[in-house]
Amino acid sequence: MNKPWLILEKQGTAFAELDPATQQEMVRACSVMVKAHALRLKAKLPNHIDFEELLSAGSLGLMEALYKYDPASENRFETYADKRIKGAMLDELRKMDWLSRGMRQKIKKLESAMQIWEAKHGAMPSHEQLASITGYPLREVARCMEALENQFCLDIDAIEDTTRFHLSSDPFTQPFNQAAQHEIIDKLGRLIEQLPHKEALVLSLYYTEELNMREIAQVLEVTEGRVSQLHSQAIKKLREKFSTAYGSIA
Repeated sequence: MNKPWLILEKQGTAFAELDPATQQEMVRACSVMVKAHALRLKAKLPNHIDFEELLSAGSLGLMEALYKYDPASENRFETYADKRIKGAMLDELRKMDWLSRGMRQKIKKLESAMQIWEAKHGAMPSHEQLASITGYPLREVARCMEALENQFCLDIDAIEDTTRFHLSSDPFTQPFNQAAQHEIIDKLGRLIEQLPHKEALVLSLYYTEELNMREIAQVLEVTEGRVSQLHSQAIKKLREKFSTAYGSIA
């Protein structure tokens, strides 16, 4: 069977009730989901983050999904497992604090330098100018800005995944996957529209135009540090709105 987890959905059998051979087959088949999530996430992270640690966290999320999945819930197992796997990996990243204390201090110094430069010159400083101001090597400036970009992507991913999970859990939209996807976009769009203009624009440029943080900074004619600040404010407000509308956010 290409998708052995369909036993859980169609036969209404709990994972714990299956024989060991079927359980092993299901875990092997589902491990593809874990690896796919780990690869996508690793591409957004610094090199020092161990791929195996992501796999390990994702595997724990998978096992939790297998044992806790309720066949009577009308949720598709794949949707439920995706949420658990990705959530477990994000939780692991939060625990390990993949931005070191030294990196955070450098980022704060860079953000401060960018804000001062922007206020004085009315334009964004280049990486070369930031290196000159802070005394950091150009390579280190680029590394810090990449870390900001990675955090931007991870936070957006966490919110998008949570929204998709809650909407697909709705028994009225579950049979209509395409309609559910449109509803995800519509609901997310309505929440973003409630944000202040610049915060909404930062998220819209990311979602709709697929621009990265530096490109968004160029469009808005502000520093990357300011984009990061707007992003953080927007994420905080969206999390509050999402918690009210859909419950807690992973």
